[in-house]
Amino acid sequence: MNGPIAQAAALAVYGNEYLRGSVWSAFWPSANVFKYCKYVHFLDGGETLADPPAWFAALKASGVSGLRLHHVAGKQAIGSDRELAGFVGGGGRWLIEAIAPQASAIWEAGWRVAPKDEHGSIWEVEYRCIAPHSPRPPHQDVDRDALRARLRSTLSQIAAFATQQKLDWFATAFENARRKLENDAPLSEAWGGDFAHATLPLAGQQLLGAAAAAWVFGGMGSWNDQGFESKADDAEYKRLSDQLWVELCDSVCAAANSPVPAG
Repeated sequence: MNGPIAQAAALAVYGNEYLRGSVWSAFWPSANVFKYCKYVHFLDGGETLADPPAWFAALKASGVSGLRLHHVAGKQAIGSDRELAGFVGGGGRWLIEAIAPQASAIWEAGWRVAPKDEHGSIWEVEYRCIAPHSPRPPHQDVDRDALRARLRSTLSQIAAFATQQKLDWFATAFENARRKLENDAPLSEAWGGDFAHATLPLAGQQLLGAAAAAWVFGGMGSWNDQGFESKADDAEYKRLSDQLWVELCDSVCAAANSPVPAG
């Protein structure tokens, strides 16, 4: 996963931990999802909360019971979400829903580059409350076992395709991701281990671990940068890539949202 997606997922996962009374001292600011961030602020109207723990505390004080991560497809004119996923702001929108008794508040991050500081940090990150009183969408339970089965099948197909095309590095990544779906400790490597201590059901851990391992959508030289002379190979590449993209986005959200009780 790229940095903004991993950070949004981590905020949802560890925010839910906080709201249920578990405080992880190693989360802020040492987690890898905050690496190279000069600051991570939360803006709600005229109020600015200085960091994630302050945001979590404010949410809890306001009666928020849980956080949910949502992926919303982009509407860009050039390139698909998959093709733009390696760029900041690309890959669609990742929103965090803060669930309160009567309504939800929707938060979205903005990332901008600033001059490098003495620690090598360049990112200034601001989450803004873009919809403070949003109607709560109906809660839909995700069948994580069915999603795992679909993702396992797609990873097997795309690994075989990569092997056929002699793209061995990518084939290895896809096979590693597929193994995460059967692993009893699939989060030890996910984004530098940031998620390894989260309280998630095993199916959620496996989906998140597989998504992190199979995230090959970057810039030059990435899976998105491949091309094939054969029209049939190119069509199969696009079909499998788009299918994998959708399932990985679904997996990140399903994993991050798995501990949230139905409201």
